[in-house]
Amino acid sequence: MPAFASLYFWLLSSVSVAGLRSLRRTAAFELVMAAVNLFFLYLFLDRSWQRILFYLLLASGVWCAAWSIKGLRAQLLRRGALAAVITLLVAMMIYNKRSGHFIFSQENIQQNLPTSSQELSWFLLIGLSYFTFKVIHYLCDVVSGDIVEPSYLRFINFCFFFPAFVSGPMDRFNRFSKNIEETKLKSTDSLEWSESLFRIAVGAFKKFVLATLVLKYTFHQLSLGQITALNPGEILLGAYAFTLLIYFDFSGYSDMALGLAGLFGIRLPENFHFPLSSTSIQEFWTRWHITLSFWIRDYLVNPLFILFSKTKANATFLFCFCVVIAFLLCGAWHGLESHYLIWGFLNGLGLAIHLIFKTLMKRISSEGYQRMKVTPPYQFLSWFLTFHFVVFTLVFFSVESEKLPAVAAAVFK
Repeated sequence: MPAFASLYFWLLSSVSVAGLRSLRRTAAFELVMAAVNLFFLYLFLDRSWQRILFYLLLASGVWCAAWSIKGLRAQLLRRGALAAVITLLVAMMIYNKRSGHFIFSQENIQQNLPTSSQELSWFLLIGLSYFTFKVIHYLCDVVSGDIVEPSYLRFINFCFFFPAFVSGPMDRFNRFSKNIEETKLKSTDSLEWSESLFRIAVGAFKKFVLATLVLKYTFHQLSLGQITALNPGEILLGAYAFTLLIYFDFSGYSDMALGLAGLFGIRLPENFHFPLSSTSIQEFWTRWHITLSFWIRDYLVNPLFILFSKTKANATFLFCFCVVIAFLLCGAWHGLESHYLIWGFLNGLGLAIHLIFKTLMKRISSEGYQRMKVTPPYQFLSWFLTFHFVVFTLVFFSVESEKLPAVAAAVFK
């Protein structure tokens, strides 16, 4: 997020931390916190009052819808209303992505956008993808009874908590609410302050030194020229560099978000845990973008599995099918271009193959498979294959679809 590179952002954050910390034991704490979050949202949205008003109306509508649906007596009516609201939110997110792709496409920039398209750009909402997933979680958990706290003010703070608003981590409402209660009661902890500041420093080093200065430079050196002029080794090195670039950039941002939230007394969930050391694609997705992975499991894979379980198909293959569909949708969440869909499909397919392999090995010999898994040769081979599978899929994530044939031609020339 560009704001994290701004001294102005950190000065305003410092003032906000000091102010909120001094008010944490007062009744005004959550109200002032909401004002702070909405102020930073205003800055993130390029000081557009239309966008912030739209976000507030949207969040208020979701809150009203959640508790109204909860009050419906007929289960079929509750499910229908919930599905309708989620469909509307997803359609809005898709429209936002498609509008952004059109308005900011290279062709339209070069051809000078017509005034009407420029005027429409106010609707483009930064952070809408994360906002949509967070409120879908809220809707589902309110209707299911997992969320029982109807506080509107706390919901607004949950939706717009500015350290994690743009790119996560995606918290859950009950966890966030518990953090708020604990923050109100506990006194200032010097250890918590030092841990949070250290986390910010580590994140800044990852994002602004390792990613920006080293890996980004290396990646551009390998990639700015004609791809067909590169040999396979140079392309592989570029793919390695891009993988590390994404990891250090995104995990660095997450570290700074966690550290900044900690200064406010809020402990956001971890989002990365050494994912590139994983020995299976399943383990990778429990270490990479952890909050998104758990969201996919809880709100896509499990519901799809329950929905399709009525077909009485083989449970393993049915679960694998649900995983592939869920990750295909995850690809669409990142972007509607075909290369994102390919990336999502490949990850879903990789997870499905791994799950089938585990099932077959356990049926052949569960004890033998468990012994084999801990041997150094198996561990190394598993890591090697997992790492290169991740690198391979990220090629599709980073390279636009029309350029993929040129990459393939350069690799196999």
